[in-house]
Amino acid sequence: MDGITPDLIGSAMVSIGEFLRESRKKPIYILLNTHGGETEAALSAYDEISLINVPVITIASGQVASSGVPIFLAGTERLIMKNATLLVHRVKGEIEGRYYHQDFRIMADSLELSEEKFIEITAERTGQPKETVRRDFYNGKIFNAEEAVKYGFAHKII
Repeated sequence: MDGITPDLIGSAMVSIGEFLRESRKKPIYILLNTHGGETEAALSAYDEISLINVPVITIASGQVASSGVPIFLAGTERLIMKNATLLVHRVKGEIEGRYYHQDFRIMADSLELSEEKFIEITAERTGQPKETVRRDFYNGKIFNAEEAVKYGFAHKII
């Protein structure tokens, strides 16, 4: 996945639904190499993947950054290629055009909520304390494959 957008997520979920109708026992493999994308789309993908009743194996290839990390974490088995990296950082947003001043507060509140969800998901799925995850998100951090396994992002290097 590259450039996580609502349209991409919708297409991916339809494809997964079609796959599940054909075989309910085979695992699903999701290969990720993404710079990230829209926060809401990533959270939607995380929720959708979490509802699938077959094993979902996520594989990090190249770099899985930003909004791609929660999608990677949705896997029941998480594999990382030996030269892959994961990047976490604070949630970012942008606003253009003419807006009322309260629109900026709404945007900031939305970003804070999304960031907290990313931190909660990461802490839950990696086993790291929330404060450790929060610090790493606030400072921005790149994890190589070995570091990703040690931190709990990935289960195994392939």
